Amino acid sequence: MATKPKPLFGFCSSVNHDTWRNIKQNREFVVNMVGENFGPLMEIMETDFPYEVSEIEKCGLTEVKSRHIKPPRIQEAYGWLECKMAKYIAISERNVWIIGEVLDVEVKDEALDDVVDVATAKPLNHIWGEAFVTDMKITRFKRA
Repeated sequence: MATKPKPLFGFCSSVNHDTWRNIKQNREFVVNMVGENFGPLMEIMETDFPYEVSEIEKCGLTEVKSRHIKPPRIQEAYGWLECKMAKYIAISERNVWIIGEVLDVEVKDEALDDVVDVATAKPLNHIWGEAFVTDMKITRFKRA
């Protein structure tokens, strides 16, 4: 969302998802940057398990301690943003826009060139519902 004066990350969440419940309780969250190999896991990640059941464990993934915040990272991700909630905005009865101050960013060496190496990382980006973007490439344009 922004880089100055503070780096910010924003996203939308359903008010009924555990994601929002956890962020409200902790006021912290991790954005796990994942590749297209996570695509088949989306059905499990979106299953409405009881609150105390971990979708991460159900997917056979590994939680690892974050550097600066309580919520864990997913080890199999290629990168992470550790964030502290700065603000949220109710955008409807069903959805909230969450804004987090980015406290730490890390990308695994194998997924990093001077920017994220999209050919190696194969980022998986959610658009809506079952629609995701894959097969990205980097194109550079001159800027003033």
